[in-house]
Amino acid sequence: MTPTALSELIRRTSGGSPLAETDRGVLFQAPLDDAGLRQAWLALRETLPPYLTAVVLAEVDTDADLNGDDPIEAGALYRISLTKAAAAAELRLFFSATLPAVAEQLVSVDVVRIADMATHETFATLRNRFETWTEDPASDFAPAESLPDPRAFARDFTHRLTVPNDLRPWLRRAAPEFSGAACEAWRALAAPRLLAALSDEVSIENNGTAYHLSGPPKRRVLEDPAAAVAGFEGLSDAGDWVYAEGLRDAETRHLLFASEWARTALSVPDESTLASAKSAYNAYVKAGSKETLKALADLRKAVIEETQKASQRAQDLTAGLWKDLAVAASPFVLKVFADSSKVDSALVSAALAIGAAFFLVLSLGAQLYINHRYFRHQGKARGVWRSALNTVLTHDDIRAYSETPIADTEADYRRIALVVALVYAVLVLILLGFAFMTLCTTP
Repeated sequence: MTPTALSELIRRTSGGSPLAETDRGVLFQAPLDDAGLRQAWLALRETLPPYLTAVVLAEVDTDADLNGDDPIEAGALYRISLTKAAAAAELRLFFSATLPAVAEQLVSVDVVRIADMATHETFATLRNRFETWTEDPASDFAPAESLPDPRAFARDFTHRLTVPNDLRPWLRRAAPEFSGAACEAWRALAAPRLLAALSDEVSIENNGTAYHLSGPPKRRVLEDPAAAVAGFEGLSDAGDWVYAEGLRDAETRHLLFASEWARTALSVPDESTLASAKSAYNAYVKAGSKETLKALADLRKAVIEETQKASQRAQDLTAGLWKDLAVAASPFVLKVFADSSKVDSALVSAALAIGAAFFLVLSLGAQLYINHRYFRHQGKARGVWRSALNTVLTHDDIRAYSETPIADTEADYRRIALVVALVYAVLVLILLGFAFMTLCTTP
């Protein structure tokens, strides 16, 4: 028997009598005068479906278990109790009407499965997915990341946790194709929580909830459940704008929205309230943009100066390679060639040429190693301040101001270094050739 079929059996058996359902099970009392219903319950108790762990059928007056051969007694009431099997990150319900009783559990589960939901009534919030309870495994669902805590902006004096600490279960992610009983029950739960999260203070007055707005002007709005549900779309959009879209500036958005709500004097804020709050927020952003732009200009200037320093250093290193070539190679090599004819020993002449070649290789290698280490350290330093720049500059800005010019300059350096290395290699080969010929031609 599927959960949906069992929910229908419970409904037919109870005949409208009160039902007590929790996340763990269902308990109700009903007569079992109908032979078909009695047999269905007995069969269910004998063959438990995987989503139940126990079914108890006991007479209310005597607590005696119902047996298949017991005679049918008119007017006898039986206590029918069903225990659900536990499932991780799931809330399983037979009836949508149970949602208000288990509302506080929505912050700790990913999927809410309800037996009397139809498949086209499926919907999702930022924290939960509501779907039909079947015998198949639940759908995979990833909740949205945590949102700012509404209790940081709205003070709760009700002692009933009217202001939720997590607004994700009450912000809709995907609307149902058809709004059924489950979605309507969820709306009735979400509307007052959204009102509380968007107000400045919440209190209890005459056994009703009052929402206080600091303004100006100061306002006090009394709870009107019907009006709240009727204006749910506006509340949902406002909650999204303040909390879901405003992860970094939720406090400012909350303040502006509550002020606009107070100014309109509406019992439930509507889309026009949100539009006014958005306009006020845009004005606030523009007012603060002057200082922000000045800070960004100073930052860009610092980045450009750093880039110019690195580029100038790279050019100095490039020029240094040619200087090393002229200073280290030319005089030394010329002297070796000039003195080689004066030396009587061929071995000494060859040794001078080999020594000159070794000195050239050592000079070039040392300079290239020093330059390589400099570029490496500069790259690490840029990586440190680049991570800080990412918070205020875009990747394209950083690439245009810094990365591309430095990369082009380093590429020029590598091309010049390759040419210089080739010249060094030719000189070394000439010196080694001279040494070899001297040793081979001298008797």
